[in-house]
Amino acid sequence: MNSSNTDLKKSAVQPQNERFKINKIYNNNVVVVKKNGKEQVVCGRGIAFSKKVGDPLDMSQVTQIFVLKEEKDNIRFQEIIQNIPLEYIELTNEIIEMIKLELGQKINDIIYVSLSDHIHAAIERAKEGIYLPNTMNWEIAHYYENEYALALKALEMIRRKTGIELKDDEASFIALHIINSEKENSSLEETTKVARIIREILKIVRNHLQKDFSNDSVHFYRFVTHIKFFAHRLVYDKPHNSDNNSELLEIIKNKYQDSYHCVEAISKMIYQKYNYRVLQEEKLYLTIHVHRLTYNNGNN
Repeated sequence: MNSSNTDLKKSAVQPQNERFKINKIYNNNVVVVKKNGKEQVVCGRGIAFSKKVGDPLDMSQVTQIFVLKEEKDNIRFQEIIQNIPLEYIELTNEIIEMIKLELGQKINDIIYVSLSDHIHAAIERAKEGIYLPNTMNWEIAHYYENEYALALKALEMIRRKTGIELKDDEASFIALHIINSEKENSSLEETTKVARIIREILKIVRNHLQKDFSNDSVHFYRFVTHIKFFAHRLVYDKPHNSDNNSELLEIIKNKYQDSYHCVEAISKMIYQKYNYRVLQEEKLYLTIHVHRLTYNNGNN
């Protein structure tokens, strides 16, 4: 059994000493139980089949238990995990355990949320023959060698488990999730600057679209995750030099005109306050994310 909490691992292999009742059912393979007043996400093939809320849980069927320290992370994880097949949940957990072992240090629990969501989306895109380019691949591979190497291992684990071979661009995206999970040790000044950039961008988005978004929605969380990566690059790293997505940007700009105008306002603010010229590739991804946020909040 794998778990994000080693104490829980011991109790889960002793079902005679530990009795759980099902608190929520998301699908046949994912339920939520409570221990000491704290919700825990429990996974196992068929553990909720023919079950209802209040029924006892058969601990012999449990393969994974997730206990995220922060309540807000726990809620987001539950929102995302209910739509992810069990094999992807198990795969992501194996990848995170590998990352923790190789890094030899604690990482933020938020990676369980962000990486589960990303790996599931990447595999589903690959099945449809859709690949998102990442022209930061060279920079990430050289500026974050350890994280990029772990991401390449993750791609190999995905290939072995699913038979799907993701492009190296995905290694860059996965590396960014690893980097983000390590940022707990950032200086106060750097962390404050990142938070300020995120706040300023969100203010522009809200004002431009004349809409206030729910901070608890999974769509808002995905948008903020992308903005965090963007802000981290501004604060911690050198900006990348590649800017060759002008043709694709032109298509997206014409298709999502209102979202692009919003991104132009963001770009102007970033240049005026931080003397950083937002590149076309960054405008491309920001436009897509602004559009997704707007669309998923019912403001088409």
